[in-house]
Amino acid sequence: MLFSWLLFLFLFAFISRRIYNFCYMRNLTNETVWGITNYFSFEGKVLEILGEHSGHINDTFHVVTDKRRYILQRLNHNIFKDPEAVMSNIEAVSAALVAKIKERGGAPERECLMLVNTKDGKKLHYDECGDPWRAFVEVEDCRTLLYSEDPDIVFEDGKTLGRFENDLKDFDASKLKETIPHFHDTKSRYRDFEEAKKKDAAGRLESIKEVIARIESYKEYAEDYKGLELHVTHNDPKIPNVLFEKDEKKALCLIDFDTIMPGYVPDDVGDALRSSASKTDEDEPDLSKVGVNIDLFCAFMKGYLIEANSMLDEKTKKYLVYGYLKMTYELVLRFMGDYLNGDTYFHFAYPEHNKVRALCQLTLFEDILAHRDELEEYVKNL
Repeated sequence: MLFSWLLFLFLFAFISRRIYNFCYMRNLTNETVWGITNYFSFEGKVLEILGEHSGHINDTFHVVTDKRRYILQRLNHNIFKDPEAVMSNIEAVSAALVAKIKERGGAPERECLMLVNTKDGKKLHYDECGDPWRAFVEVEDCRTLLYSEDPDIVFEDGKTLGRFENDLKDFDASKLKETIPHFHDTKSRYRDFEEAKKKDAAGRLESIKEVIARIESYKEYAEDYKGLELHVTHNDPKIPNVLFEKDEKKALCLIDFDTIMPGYVPDDVGDALRSSASKTDEDEPDLSKVGVNIDLFCAFMKGYLIEANSMLDEKTKKYLVYGYLKMTYELVLRFMGDYLNGDTYFHFAYPEHNKVRALCQLTLFEDILAHRDELEEYVKNL
């Protein structure tokens, strides 16, 4: 009897998973997506739907009507367990930003994400498989960049984050929901790394003991900030999440608000610097090329502080370079932890990819540390 019951549970779980996988992995570039557009309040007749292939989390489509363009997305609820909370945060923050943009005579539809409701007035539509869909007005005549070595571009990048944080300085961060628990909790990431080392699931520990020792020697950089207040933070302010004017160097706004949560300003600044002020990509195998680009660091911080200086107290400002170190160290922990676990989280292009990423970020971290006094002096004098 017990065996029959266990067999039933196994078959039920197996079949349910197969059905879920069929639904989730089905082709979303044809009539399925066209059907989803019928549930949203798009202006005009839909003429064309174009797939977007650069995203790693959500499925994104450009919907072209005879009136304007929209962004249609299937939200990945395997990552974002509470889609309603994600949308609640986006709606609240977007409303606050729109008010600030109007106050200074700006153009909200070009300077902020604008949600499009479903035809029944909701922010999300759930399809027959239970997957959540949402839509935004597309900002036209703009571009995104994966990386730039142009100080003028990086200056604009910094200004955009500074303006975002300054516009939300009076927003009560406690009203936002934590959509990904412990997202930038570096102490928690260190514990995860230690657990991965202890388990050594992929049997890789012995070959990298010296690297592990290097990583552990910097444990102090997983420590929390002391005496800082929570703020509204973007939590993924890398340069690809900044919109720029199509034919100019001027930045318009930050996009991708899914990770907006209560957080600490130095984490946002550090995360942005990690992508904007590095000499290489995050997975550069030639470690001799890896390091902080001082000119780009200075350009970013100059732009950032033009917008944000008035809202920062001295304690927060002193922590900005520490945030750069902390966020880089956090990624070292995540990449190396995933490597020890057998590459179960991050997508990888080849078997040693996560190890290469971890070594690259560790080298970057050590270069930031070597230049720490110089970087802090620059920030202090701005």
